[in-house]
Amino acid sequence: MAEENERSGDSGWEPDNVVGEDLEGYTTATSVEPGETLELCVSADGAYRVEIYRMGWYGGDGGRLVAETAGGEPRRQPIATAAGAYDMVQCDWEVTDRLEVDEGWTSGLYYAWLRRADGGGTYAHPFVVRPSSPSAEIVVQLPLATQQAYNGWPGADSGGKALYGFNSDGRRADAVSHDRPYEEPFAHHLNYAVHLVRWLERDGYDLEYVCDSDVHRNPDRLQEYSIAVSAGHDEYWSVDQYDAFLSARERGTDLAVLGANVCYWRVHYEDDGRTIHCPKVDEEDLFRNIGRHEARVLGLASFGYQPEGRYPALTVDASGLEHDYLTDTGFEPGDRVAGVVGHEWAWIHEESPDNLRRFFHYEAGSQFDVQRDRDCDTIAFTAASGATVFHCGTLAWSWRLDPDPTWDTTDPFAAARAHEPSVSEPDERLQRFQANVFRDLLE
Repeated sequence: MAEENERSGDSGWEPDNVVGEDLEGYTTATSVEPGETLELCVSADGAYRVEIYRMGWYGGDGGRLVAETAGGEPRRQPIATAAGAYDMVQCDWEVTDRLEVDEGWTSGLYYAWLRRADGGGTYAHPFVVRPSSPSAEIVVQLPLATQQAYNGWPGADSGGKALYGFNSDGRRADAVSHDRPYEEPFAHHLNYAVHLVRWLERDGYDLEYVCDSDVHRNPDRLQEYSIAVSAGHDEYWSVDQYDAFLSARERGTDLAVLGANVCYWRVHYEDDGRTIHCPKVDEEDLFRNIGRHEARVLGLASFGYQPEGRYPALTVDASGLEHDYLTDTGFEPGDRVAGVVGHEWAWIHEESPDNLRRFFHYEAGSQFDVQRDRDCDTIAFTAASGATVFHCGTLAWSWRLDPDPTWDTTDPFAAARAHEPSVSEPDERLQRFQANVFRDLLE
């Protein structure tokens, strides 16, 4: 991965996209591996180009142009409407473009960018290049199911459907499909993971990437790594994913949860992973309500919530100051990490292990009014197998790690900056803390 990030970067990936019906599309797979073909289904009313960018650090450029080609014959493809028992929006567009995935496509998070030849609209669609077989120390699970769960394409006023009512036309759907474009390709749900990826790759960790449905299909794969990371807003899991992380932990794989509201809703994958079914009737699809509480595996429970605006700070827990994780970080008793508790977070629960160690804490109600106020904690514990589980406890953690988070122009990050300008820069103390965590896990 260090070698990959020594390559020259490009700035063409930056999220200035203008999405509209004149140019949009989707990939036929959420992940591909070298030797396979990436297929795109594009709807366009004029000539366009396809550019493939890999996300990383690249000396601060943040992405690398991996491939580009002229687009296929332009055609307008039909806007799907909600249908079927799930009231789901699912497109059935023709494949317009195919690109061969070669060995130069290093495992990672990618965006397929579509650009009108006349300089007009652009669109971007995320996908993952997974490894053919494990060969790194760390595997990072990227939350494409969560990104799709909040996707209300083609818009709440245009028949769109998500797993939420606020961005659906009428009642929310019982399932969502990957066979459709994104209303917001750079929505904050996946952006939390992008912030993390930039820091991980700048620091040169030996990484490979998969998406959530990859772990669902091949749950034993996690056991072949030293560390399994849940990145960002990783809210929607299948039971097979839950069991995969638990089994990996019990066989000695360390877990690092670098986000929050993780493993909250249970989903059923259908159509070879293209359909994500989660009806949410009487909250029967919460993991904690099916006898599989997230805190038993990951250490913390979800979730506190402040949709956007002013976010609380985490305070150093004095009891953790003697731990190696806090050594040489610059943190002192009572120090705070500003603007880091949001927009969702997790806390120590009665289902959490008894032997956990706490490093940072936010006491609910101690700073200012919060919409859904709960404590927030950063913890670690040792499982019976000897594996360590680290949980940062909050989504905004990755903002404060990212060496330059200002590429993110979306809310809630943009709104948080208005209240707490320091989130525009990384907290170097927190970066050193997180580096200490990984150093310990990799020993």
